[in-house]
Amino acid sequence: KPGVTTGQYELRVDLLGSGEGSPILAPITGAVENGVPAEGEITHARWADSWTYAGQAGDRLDIVATRTDGTLVPRIEILDANQQSLRSGQVAATGDMASLLQYELPTSAEYYIVVSRDRGQDGATMGAYSLMIQLSE
Repeated sequence: KPGVTTGQYELRVDLLGSGEGSPILAPITGAVENGVPAEGEITHARWADSWTYAGQAGDRLDIVATRTDGTLVPRIEILDANQQSLRSGQVAATGDMASLLQYELPTSAEYYIVVSRDRGQDGATMGAYSLMIQLSE
């Protein structure tokens, strides 16, 4: 405050993550099938994975994402073929898993299952997870 120097300076900011609409979030992570676990990892640079699922009208699904490593507090969401949100899952009180149980598919189509971290791009947790989809009984 009481200094007497003046001059120009350069400020550099390095982003640790990627924001909404970032190209790093665009690619589909892979496809998931009934009863076959899919593995993924959430990082600061890629805080959401998108999986495709070929569903049939009337199928009731149990969709579960479980943390397998790190501090990840997972979230899950199912989107329709136009990538519009249909429903979000519930996070367990322990924070180690999220589930969407007994969800009935409205039409036969390709759906997107999104696994992200709690608070999305603003979240701080990261780690590995397992995603499982099964037909409800």
